[in-house]
Amino acid sequence: MSFWKNKIVVVVGGSHGLGREIARELAAQSAVVILVARTEETLRSAAAAIREETGCEVAWRIADVTDAQQAAQAISSIVNERSGIDVLVNVVGVSLRTKLAETTPETFKAQMNLNFFTAVNCIQAALPTLISRRGCVINIASLAAKTPWPLVGPYVTSKAALAAYSNQLRFEIPELGTVLLVCPGPLRRSDAGSRYMDSANGLGDAAAAPGAGVRLSGLDQRKLAGEILRAASRGKRELIRPWRAKLLFWADHFSPRFADWLRRRFNKN
Repeated sequence: MSFWKNKIVVVVGGSHGLGREIARELAAQSAVVILVARTEETLRSAAAAIREETGCEVAWRIADVTDAQQAAQAISSIVNERSGIDVLVNVVGVSLRTKLAETTPETFKAQMNLNFFTAVNCIQAALPTLISRRGCVINIASLAAKTPWPLVGPYVTSKAALAAYSNQLRFEIPELGTVLLVCPGPLRRSDAGSRYMDSANGLGDAAAAPGAGVRLSGLDQRKLAGEILRAASRGKRELIRPWRAKLLFWADHFSPRFADWLRRRFNKN
């Protein structure tokens, strides 16, 4: 029997990309899946595509989870309808390209709202039901949560905050069954070369590339979704992909100067 069978799972940011792949895999394993996102059109499309592929119905809620009140209302409505939540997956994440010295505080705030407070808003609202059911939290961060990188300073900062918050949840609220922090590298996607073209203008040839020029192949999102669910079902605390990125993180602990040299070697700019 699947670990996920009949578990009530909320996927925040589940209407496209990695969130949609996680939701699809959950539905395929007979979980009760509820997508949360801002746009009705993308939610309907994602739910229909998952239903067509898996044969399972997928519910959804419209909410802008950068707003704590909307996040709380969405979580509350799901809890009332389903009598609880077993798993909360936070996938919302958007990067940009900017030189650190030229970045305004407003840009940092916008990135924190998107990449950090979306998860905080949903988790804090869902904590009572998750604690009562020894539930699971899965936070999708990034390799950027673990290491600095050129031209993505606000994104690095916001995902590092998400990593620290995940650690704090695990440490301070042991009543939660699992808190899994996922730190993936660049993802393979159709718009990988153009997604950040506007903000990368004038910042170098590789700035618009996935990972702002990191020398890593894009990860297959469907394969990664399967790995995430396997890690969560086994109570893992952290999943880093590709695994060799851990070498850089270890270098940061022992010799930050050497780690900075390695980062520059892996940067295409």
